[in-house]
Amino acid sequence: MSKTDFTLDTLLDMDDERFFYPSGHWVKIEARRVPKSSNFPQGIKYSLTLHAPNNRRILGYDNAHLVPGDKNNNPYDHMHKGERIIKYPYQNAEQLLTDFYSDVEKILELEREYEYET
Repeated sequence: MSKTDFTLDTLLDMDDERFFYPSGHWVKIEARRVPKSSNFPQGIKYSLTLHAPNNRRILGYDNAHLVPGDKNNNPYDHMHKGERIIKYPYQNAEQLLTDFYSDVEKILELEREYEYET
C-alpha cells in the first residue's frame, strides 16, 4: 500500500495565501517542501494560522519542533490554541486542512456568539 499523500499538492499550492473573513479575522497558510528531518518528517514545512482582526494569532497548526517545557525534549507536530500547545497527529494534508478549518469555524462561531452579547 502506498503512503503517497495525493492531497499534498493542494496544500503546497496554498503557500503564502491569506483568506479574509467579513468579521476581520484572517487565515494565513504557509507550506513548502523541505528535506525530511526530525522536525519535518513529512518533507514539508507548514504553518496554518487564524488571526483576530487586531492581527493576534488565535490558532496555529505547525510542524514538529522542540516545544518549550516539553519534558521529553522531542519535536512533534502541534497546535497553538491561545497559549496552549497541543500535540497534533499529522496524517496527511487533507486531514490537516480539514482539522484546521473545522477549528477555525468553531472559533468564529464562538466569536459571533459573543458579538450578540455586547
